[in-house]
Amino acid sequence: MKDFLNGYEVVSKREANAFTTLFSVYAESSFVDEPITLGHNNQSDYFYIAFENINLSIALTPRGDVRFVTFDFENGGEKFFDTEEKAMEHLATLE
Repeated sequence: MKDFLNGYEVVSKREANAFTTLFSVYAESSFVDEPITLGHNNQSDYFYIAFENINLSIALTPRGDVRFVTFDFENGGEKFFDTEEKAMEHLATLE
């Protein structure tokens, strides 16, 4: 995985468009003000914003769909949701 914007970086047009989409979703989410990291998963080709204190990422699929991805650190499972609300409901069941 590649982290972005840790210093001076060369960002491709594709990366810039992906993060523009992700930041638009992030700006409307309830997670603004949470510590984040930006990245790209080379295996899935997903771009993402991951949160330091929440088991959740906002991901952009190669087809351009936004997904909220939850992580269960006990079993390593991931679940994908179309909305922030559904993702947060699922996270509440993991606590």
